[in-house]
Amino acid sequence: NKDISYKKGVFFKKLTTVPFSRIQHIEVDEGPFSRFFKLASLSVFTAGDSSDDLVIKGITKKEALEIKEFISQKINE
Repeated sequence: NKDISYKKGVFFKKLTTVPFSRIQHIEVDEGPFSRFFKLASLSVFTAGDSSDDLVIKGITKKEALEIKEFISQKINE
C-alpha cells in the first residue's frame, strides 16, 4: 500500500522498492524499434536524484499506461 516493488533478473536477481511518497514523476518511453512491436518502458523518478530509480522495460504500451495511472492515483491519495 505504501511502496512499489519490481523484481528483475534470471541469474542476478535485483529487487527495487520505491515508496510512493518519494515519487516525483513517471514517464512512458517508446523508441522506433519498440513502437514497431508495440512495446514501451516505464521510468519512475524519485526526489533527491536526477536519474530514474525504477525502470520497467519491454512491456506493452497499454500495460505501461495502466501502471502509470495506478501509481498516479496512489500518489494523489
